Amino acid sequence: MEVTVTHIEAGTIRPDWLQERAEIDIIVPPEARVQAPITVLHLQGALDGSGYITLLEATQEQISTEAPRLILDFTGVNSISNSGLLGLYMAGSLLHGEPIHDLDGYEVTSRMRNAIEDGQPLTYLHLAALNDDLTSVLESTGFRPLVTTYPTLEEAISRFPGR
Repeated sequence: MEVTVTHIEAGTIRPDWLQERAEIDIIVPPEARVQAPITVLHLQGALDGSGYITLLEATQEQISTEAPRLILDFTGVNSISNSGLLGLYMAGSLLHGEPIHDLDGYEVTSRMRNAIEDGQPLTYLHLAALNDDLTSVLESTGFRPLVTTYPTLEEAISRFPGR
């Protein structure tokens, strides 16, 4: 899996309530802008047993740069496996500051199942542009309630909470 990174600087997108007013251009004062940046990871290929390692490395790198709000762009993803779902869960957990580095696969799987059962969403990790097959995988595995998804990357960027 290949991952490219785009940084969205704080305050570059107007809030939803301003975007709805198409007939007038309104300048947003700096104090009305959100001060937390978002990083977009553009994924390519299969999110599987080897691909999720790349995702975790990229997530860890973003945490170290203090940009822990991620949107994963799935435009170039053609498949996702159970290991890929675990990788998504682990990435979301890392963003929440949960120590998962020393856990084995069984413990991570158990935590993911508990999160699904308890309805604990991964609030700092959002997914964009999933095709129908990938959406079906999220639905059929029960993973869908853990993440917020958007039909397009542009919508994910503009609607990320706190933007």
